[in-house]
Amino acid sequence: MIFGALVQGFTLCLGFITYVGKIPDIRHAQAPCFLTQQFRYKWLGGNRAILEMTTLLEAKGVVVNSTAIINWSNKKRQQQIEELVERFSGPYEG
Repeated sequence: MIFGALVQGFTLCLGFITYVGKIPDIRHAQAPCFLTQQFRYKWLGGNRAILEMTTLLEAKGVVVNSTAIINWSNKKRQQQIEELVERFSGPYEG
C-alpha cells in the first residue's frame, strides 16, 4: 500500500483529507507516502502537507515508513522520482 496526494494552496489537498476520513482504521499497516507539488521547493507547502498527511494516516493506525515530495518545476524532478521509486521499492512489511 502506498499513499499519494498533491499539494493544493500550500497544504494537503482536500480530496486526500476526505478520503482518509472515510477509510477504516488500518492498524499496524506500514506504508510509504508521497506528495507532488508544482512549486520548486518543499518549503512552499510540501513540508506542511507531508506532515499533515503523516498525522492523518498515523491517526488511522498506519505506520509511515518513508516519505517523498516531488517538485514538478524543480530541475531535479526526474532525480526525485527515481529516488522515490528506489526507496519505495525496497523491502518493507505492509
